[in-house]
Amino acid sequence: MNIGCSQNNSQYTDHLSRNFERLTEAADKILADVKAANPTSEGSVHPIACNIRSEEEVSNLVDETLAKFKRVDFLVNNAGGQFRSLLEDVSLKGWQAVMDTNLNGTFLMTKKVYHAYMKEHGGSIVNIIIVLDKGSPWLAHSAAARAGIESLSKSLPVEWASSGITLNCVAPGIILSSGVENYPSGAEMFEYAAEKATAAKRMGSVEEVSASVLYYLSPAGSYVTGDTMHVDGGWHLMGPLLDVPPHENNHPYDEFVVDIDPGESVADLKVAIKEKIIYPYPAHKLQLFLARKGDEWLDWAGAASVTLDEHGTLQGFGDEMFAIPRINNANLFGENFQPGKGEVHVLLVLPTP
Repeated sequence: MNIGCSQNNSQYTDHLSRNFERLTEAADKILADVKAANPTSEGSVHPIACNIRSEEEVSNLVDETLAKFKRVDFLVNNAGGQFRSLLEDVSLKGWQAVMDTNLNGTFLMTKKVYHAYMKEHGGSIVNIIIVLDKGSPWLAHSAAARAGIESLSKSLPVEWASSGITLNCVAPGIILSSGVENYPSGAEMFEYAAEKATAAKRMGSVEEVSASVLYYLSPAGSYVTGDTMHVDGGWHLMGPLLDVPPHENNHPYDEFVVDIDPGESVADLKVAIKEKIIYPYPAHKLQLFLARKGDEWLDWAGAASVTLDEHGTLQGFGDEMFAIPRINNANLFGENFQPGKGEVHVLLVLPTP
């Protein structure tokens, strides 16, 4: 994807940095493709090896770039690393490695470019993240890091606006890039996923991602900042990424139950409810819903506002609240709400004091 972005951005003179072992090959390919497409292009590729997890190497990268070219007009943070795993199996070392490469590396690159050049001259920064709208099962560690990048990308456009800097994110979906071959089933798995999970019913191309990056970097995108563009064929609008197996481990809200005999008074009920209320603030409003099955009370009693004052006294809680008209919606508490005889079921809603 780095190569694709560089090829599309060649008209803006792109100087690309990648992993050292692939730098020369990538640089030669990019330059050859650029010249083939536009023989008069003055674009060039200057490879510089850099471990973005190292503040020293990041500083050297930016300093060397400025020494050679005198400017850094834009920055695309596309370096990343991750591995598929359920979070329960991710070690602290693995977590830190993903954070260092994705979130911390983006922080170091962005901060250094800002101080070294863009603070005084402006520029454009694009961060490549992932589709975060539905969560990322099996990639929760990577999603946490990319969510941090997206949040950073909504804070810095305000902090750095006066320097003439725009900062945006591109969130690619299922893209047919060289990276798919790193997975056991290769492109076949991704083609199937794209067919099932996207509105476009196909995989995206590297060129579609790089064109989106180019928009943010070009003058056409100068009025857009703090934005995230989904290049995912509508993936973020579709269903969940992971099917949840059948289970019965999500339980409905269990309102507390106050035991009271049919012959007891409202005063007894007040005492019983008060003993159930534990809340740290001295005074606040409560919303009580009462239900009783039996001859003594209505099947459903409506809602009544009461106040627990600083002395722990319930105010506005008298016999008249049991004269409230019956609530006809039997599903108010859900189908599992079945008050039994000899009990008063109480649901508390605690608004802001």
